[in-house]
Amino acid sequence: MKLFVILILLLNILSAQNNIDYDSLQNKTSIKNNLIELRTELDDIFGDPNFSNAFWGVSIQSLKTGETFYKLNPDKLFKPASLIKLFTTSNALLLLGSRYRYHTEFYIDGDVSKGILNGNLFITGNGDPTIIIEDSFEHWIDSLNNKGIYSIKGNVIANDGNFKQDKYGAGWLAEYMENWFAPTTGAFCLNKNSIEIIIEPTQIHQPVQIRFNTEFIEDYEVINNVLTSTKNSAVDINVIRIGNNIIDLIGNIPVTAEPYSVFIPVNNASQYFVNSFYEYLLDEGVEITGSALKLDEYEKNYDTNNLLLLFVNKSEPLAKIISEINKKSDNLLAEQLLKTIGYEIYGYGSTSNGIKAVKELKQGMGINPNNFIMADGSGLSSYNLITPKQVVNLLAYMYRSSEFDSFYKSLAIAGYDGTLLDRMKGTKAENNFRGKSAFLENSRGLAGYIRTADGEPLALALIVNNFLVPSQLANYIQDKVCNRLANFKRN
Repeated sequence: MKLFVILILLLNILSAQNNIDYDSLQNKTSIKNNLIELRTELDDIFGDPNFSNAFWGVSIQSLKTGETFYKLNPDKLFKPASLIKLFTTSNALLLLGSRYRYHTEFYIDGDVSKGILNGNLFITGNGDPTIIIEDSFEHWIDSLNNKGIYSIKGNVIANDGNFKQDKYGAGWLAEYMENWFAPTTGAFCLNKNSIEIIIEPTQIHQPVQIRFNTEFIEDYEVINNVLTSTKNSAVDINVIRIGNNIIDLIGNIPVTAEPYSVFIPVNNASQYFVNSFYEYLLDEGVEITGSALKLDEYEKNYDTNNLLLLFVNKSEPLAKIISEINKKSDNLLAEQLLKTIGYEIYGYGSTSNGIKAVKELKQGMGINPNNFIMADGSGLSSYNLITPKQVVNLLAYMYRSSEFDSFYKSLAIAGYDGTLLDRMKGTKAENNFRGKSAFLENSRGLAGYIRTADGEPLALALIVNNFLVPSQLANYIQDKVCNRLANFKRN
């Protein structure tokens, strides 16, 4: 009898265990089937015949389990366009910290007596890309007045020796030279290192009126080939740079149009800065007996260690600057930031030093620096080459870093702001996906973070190169994938 009871108990235990194993197996099978279904759907999406002659690269990974949700050419090299900004900004946060601020320093080499500086005013630029005339110059004059300076018996001198000044980045197309989105970078940046040309219509079939928004225009000569057209026509204006200082404006503007602005990059950022500040000082009544100069024009062997620090202008924290870069895809800020990394790590602000510092961090992110080409900080260069898997590795690394909060908040929100303002609206991805979009001719990218319907965090990178259809179709594919992921449930 006892033996019979024991046998019954053993059978019950075995039966219960079998039920548990069966339920678990059923659950795992359900999860597996859902993933298989998702992958099949994504295969169909990326198999869109509009992109039959293009090349897709995709990597989607769970940040909870590390599992690969989907991959398509994840280890092939692609032109990333502005996705390179993710590498620039994330590494700046890791190396400099979200509270880092740029410093622009003001020195003098003489005494101050009765409101007069008996000597030169020196300004040392350290790459601050956020200086705007309206926001900064008046404040600086107030600071000079607070130090008792109302007149300068000397020069206003810009010291730009800490940074390399570059007019164009490696691998930038020649056609970028007249465009505002490819500005000169270096120790000084003023008004994004671009000059605004304001175009106003006159009478039909007559040349428009043209004026600059600044007194100092680097001796630009503008050839006005823009005509005033009928009220039903569209604004159509092209900017062509002939040499360094001749700008040819071609096109037309409707007679009923409001004043229209085009922007051109300055040729010499340091000279543009010091000349503009010099002219502003004069306009505000500050008497100056000397000139506006760069330090190497004043005296090449001048010892700046003998100068007296007057005051320091500080920028907004780096977290705010990075938000401007990633949400609005600002090329100037990105290029300046890469040089700033080089300056802070190696003592000289050059693109090559910045790239060197970035590559040294890559191995800790699971990225082989020998299988990764970074030529600039903005993504304008056609030399940049990265893989989708490398982008996801970067996103996964930042997800677990102490700087993730600043990095995450810097990304554009789908359907809400930045370059993603008009994308994914009315879908589950709206206000869910946060990331960076990217665009160059025949190249489109999207990378960032999204949560599934179960709340599972994912990192993704979607890149397509060599397509010939309108870029909106590439956006459509990427947005459709994000919406599918936002609706995905494991069970």
